[in-house]
Amino acid sequence: MSTHEGNYVDKTDSPAPQTFEIGLVMAGAISAGPYEAGVLNYLFEALDAWEQAKARTLGTSMQASIPQHKVVIKVVTGASAGSISAAIMAVAARYDFPHLSCRELGVRGYAGLSAREREQIDEVASHNPFFKSWVQDISIDKLLTTKDLDSPDSVVQSLLDSSSLLDITQACLSYQGRQVVHRPYLANPTRYLFSITNLRGIPYFLQLGSEQGVGLGMSMHRDYRSFTISYSQNAVATQIRGDDIALDWSPATAKRWQVLGMTAVASGAFPLALAPRPMTRVSSDYNYRFVVLPGDGAQPARAVRLQPNPLRTPVPEFSTFLIDGGTMNNEPLDLARQELAGLTSRNERSGLLAKRCILMIDPFPDTQAQGHDEPAGMTPVLTSVIGDLIGAWKNQARFSPQDLALAADEEIYSRFLIAPSRGNAAPSGLALAGGALGGFSGFLSRDFRQHDYLLGRRNAQKFLSHVFTLPAGNNLFDGLDLVHKQEGAKWARKGIKGIELPIIPLMDDLLPAALSGNRSNGKTEELSDWPFGIFQIESIRDDIERRMNSVIDHYIEHWNISWGRKILSKTLAMTLRGHVYDRIIVRIQEGLAAGGLNPPPRASAEKPAPTRHWFTKVDTDS
Repeated sequence: MSTHEGNYVDKTDSPAPQTFEIGLVMAGAISAGPYEAGVLNYLFEALDAWEQAKARTLGTSMQASIPQHKVVIKVVTGASAGSISAAIMAVAARYDFPHLSCRELGVRGYAGLSAREREQIDEVASHNPFFKSWVQDISIDKLLTTKDLDSPDSVVQSLLDSSSLLDITQACLSYQGRQVVHRPYLANPTRYLFSITNLRGIPYFLQLGSEQGVGLGMSMHRDYRSFTISYSQNAVATQIRGDDIALDWSPATAKRWQVLGMTAVASGAFPLALAPRPMTRVSSDYNYRFVVLPGDGAQPARAVRLQPNPLRTPVPEFSTFLIDGGTMNNEPLDLARQELAGLTSRNERSGLLAKRCILMIDPFPDTQAQGHDEPAGMTPVLTSVIGDLIGAWKNQARFSPQDLALAADEEIYSRFLIAPSRGNAAPSGLALAGGALGGFSGFLSRDFRQHDYLLGRRNAQKFLSHVFTLPAGNNLFDGLDLVHKQEGAKWARKGIKGIELPIIPLMDDLLPAALSGNRSNGKTEELSDWPFGIFQIESIRDDIERRMNSVIDHYIEHWNISWGRKILSKTLAMTLRGHVYDRIIVRIQEGLAAGGLNPPPRASAEKPAPTRHWFTKVDTDS
């Protein structure tokens, strides 16, 4: 095993016997974080129940009736809102907390409940860190305040006010559950990596030719920051790789926890909409970046360390502003795979031999039926091109056909994908209420977020039971009685090549009879009512106008131009802001209607502009 600088390795050690390692990947989600929260909450509930069942039966005659293998979450990676979900998990994983399902929340939503019913739900839900952060605490009214502009020296950083995100982050970092618990399925330490977009860029230089200092200069903006968290009792902060920030639960690492929180917020700072975040780190962190050179048949693939340009890299500290990591790496599977397998190695894909996998939670993988009512790139108008360009960047960052193909291939057992599905009950191409308006609609209504949270739990239940499986012949299941490996057994599933068993088995109180051939008594995670017609645009009209006016006025007032130009700018702004405000309202209404969340808006009385045709037909005769 070749070891590189910073303790990075070409190939990691194999998992211990009877152990299956998981790398969790949480893709960018924008306002669909509640879906990830629901999946994570159910995952913890299932793992906790299984560990308790193993402990109860250990050394008894019932031991062989419960799968006794181990599952270890070794690494967690996140992008954008996925990093925020990972940060919530990082803290919550230390504590016992109540799990929240449709039994507590119901399936009728939130807005239609009585005040007493809402109060009861709020009290119970406030103790679940995933639900509290992603469903209760965040909302559009908080994003439309002007706290970020109150300071005399403030500058306009974003269209929305990100102040509330900092408050939510602090609440998350200070969370303490009912008691500290030991979860043996978490690696000690567990490595967390958040993708970020580095606006300054890490400078590199490639020498070309013999003349010193002449060559090709490049900057890398696709960045990440890594942390290790020790969960065992009396754990001490321990690095795994050279660029890790090591955390434990002592006061000595309190400031480092703040770095984790701010990195997660920075990873979710969607360009223009949310404020960028400053970061200062030691420059030596960038000595641990590697590129893998493919083999040529005679020579195997090898890892080469990238060395920043010493003439342009500041030392000892590197400072920059960060924005949404999803703009460069929206599904950081590469970071998870390298931590699981090593820089140049890969995880075994055969079902009989698999010992590790990447499990990706992706709220926006897209489906064949989804598409845009108005395709981009159909007009050269400047404002449209700007919007299309931002959309192109976002979509290209999400485009990873090889990774998605591996996750979708039923014969590959090293990658699994859990994504939103309402089955045949989806009222539109979207399964998530937070999927409209380019993924921003979840901020508009708690009912939208609560629906997506419950959908995450429902999908996780079906996924763990029927999708997250290995062939029964994998030696992971050697300790299980043969009767539990036969067709018709409660955990047995018919795969493409025979009987398969779940990697994380659901215990009887979580496994519904419908999923076990009536051999268990768990309850199905019910499908929540689709939140149609819940959100009313009138509820935020004034907030939108107030925020828009404050941003425009503040920007002009602090613009370093002459008074004459300021007056001219204010006059122009007064003329245009009404039109801009109207377009924002119409865009929200149209987006919600397209997402199946509201009825179509009333047709405008204005005569539509004539359609201009920019393209010529292909001459098929020539």
